[in-house]
Amino acid sequence: MSALPTSGRKDHFSPRGYLRGFVHPNRAGDQKPLWVLDVPTRRWNLRSPAEFGYIRGLYDYSDPSSRPDSAEDAFRRPENDFPTVRERIRSEGYDSWNEHRDDLVRFAAMLSARTPMFLQQFKAESSIGDPAKAHDVALDAMRSEISDRFLRWRRLFWVLRYSPDPDDAVVTADHAIGVEGRALTLVAAASDPRTTVFVPLARDMCLFGAVVPLSPITARFLRPDLETLRQFVFAQASQFVVSTIPLIQKGA
Repeated sequence: MSALPTSGRKDHFSPRGYLRGFVHPNRAGDQKPLWVLDVPTRRWNLRSPAEFGYIRGLYDYSDPSSRPDSAEDAFRRPENDFPTVRERIRSEGYDSWNEHRDDLVRFAAMLSARTPMFLQQFKAESSIGDPAKAHDVALDAMRSEISDRFLRWRRLFWVLRYSPDPDDAVVTADHAIGVEGRALTLVAAASDPRTTVFVPLARDMCLFGAVVPLSPITARFLRPDLETLRQFVFAQASQFVVSTIPLIQKGA
């Protein structure tokens, strides 16, 4: 049996277990259960979670032997725990989400920091001339940011909004997490009282966090608020949008 490759793999910045949370229940057994909008072509297609949301070798160090562990080690716990937590909230009732608050916020911090955009921005702002070394340092910074962001976000006030109708659902995208308000970055949002962080967790759940208290802690989405969220997700997507059903974006 051949050994698994240690480099050049499909590194999913959108975890497959996360994407499965956006599958319509009627398509749960399908090989290609997700409706995915290809943003450049504006076309919807049915796809499997393994087919998109990755870049080969994104988390590869230039010399893996020089690192005692891999970049993926920073993802392992929140990525593995999240699908179980998501299904537990669905089965226990949405009010139970607050019992799993740290798991959800840890996953959100990981999801927001493991992105190609984070690595690209870090390398663009770096003075390191060697591209390989710059990428290695960016990976180290990403791993630190995951834990640091969790600690910052843990101090925010969080609420959950849910939409149990799979035909009127939350969507996600290649830029899954965003901010509404005046803050220009997720880091700035953590201290700006005018800003709300939104985290699409699954087709039926979205977290909202802010410096100031939000209320109620748990509530069903109001239709206008759900539509506003979808507009934000569409607006910040550059590669793909994931939905339970094909949607027509307003203004498209």
